[in-house]
Amino acid sequence: MACQASNGDGFVRGQFLVEECTTGEEGRFTEYEYVPTDYRTRRFENVLFVSLQDDAVTPIESDVLDIRIPDLALLKSMPRRPLRLPTVLDQAGINVTLSLYKTCPRTPQLRALSGEVVFEVFQVADDPEDTGVQENIRGTLTATVVGVDATRPAGTIEAAFSFVPSSRAPDQAF
Repeated sequence: MACQASNGDGFVRGQFLVEECTTGEEGRFTEYEYVPTDYRTRRFENVLFVSLQDDAVTPIESDVLDIRIPDLALLKSMPRRPLRLPTVLDQAGINVTLSLYKTCPRTPQLRALSGEVVFEVFQVADDPEDTGVQENIRGTLTATVVGVDATRPAGTIEAAFSFVPSSRAPDQAF
C-alpha cells in the first residue's frame, strides 16, 4: 500500500438532507461546501482512492470525499481523454463517498447512487513507489447521493480537483 499527500486546487459542494444529523438546519445542508486543504491518493494493489480532505488531519476528524477506482490498470489502459465514468453503489464500479466526520459525526457518510466522474487528466505511475513522478490528476464529479439506508436520494454533490500526487516521505503519517 502507498499513501501520498499533496497540495492542489478544487472544491466540494452539495445540497443534501441527513435526517439523523443534529447539526445544520435539522440535518438540511443547502449550501454545504469546503475547499480541500489536503489532496491524497492511496493504493491497495490495483485499487486507487482519490481523496479530497477539508483538513490535513486524520480522515476521521474531517470531511473527506473519496473516489474509489476498483481497477486502476483498466482505467490507465483507456486511451481516450477525458475519461467519463459512471458512479455506482456496486463495488465493481467507481464508488464515491462523502464522509462527514467533522460536520455530522453521528451519521457520517453519503454515497453516490448515480453520477459521473470526468478525468480530464489522469496520469498515474504504474508502480506506487513512483508516485509523484510525472503524475497529474484533474477532474470533476457530479452525483446524486444516498444516506446510510441507501433507499432514497439525500441530495446532490459536485466537486472539481486538480493536483499532483507527491512522493511519500518515509516518516509521513497516513
